[in-house]
Amino acid sequence: MLTMLAACADDFALSPPGIVLVPLPEGGLKGATAAQLPTYLGEPSLKRSEPPAEIWQYAARDCLLFLFLYREDAGMTVRHWDARDRRRRPYAPEVCARRIAAEAAAKAAAKGGV
Repeated sequence: MLTMLAACADDFALSPPGIVLVPLPEGGLKGATAAQLPTYLGEPSLKRSEPPAEIWQYAARDCLLFLFLYREDAGMTVRHWDARDRRRRPYAPEVCARRIAAEAAAKAAAKGGV
């Protein structure tokens, strides 16, 4: 069952019990607000303030996703995103974001999420 859930996570993923993550936007996460990000990826593993930006880091088994948020009219908004593999080599941010969503879905299922 976890395999099936992880396979579907690109389109629909679960966060901690009872909260449903929404599919990633087609154009990626650029323009997403700080309030929207947990609905796509769950909570970040690290948040760092680097004025005027905030850097949010998400970790998957094989990659790290870095989201650079800046204050705009809509609040803190992703202006840039980057991803690296565990050896610090470039990694497609879209692929890494989908892996993070899939791992969040599997973790939620293991904890008894919806």
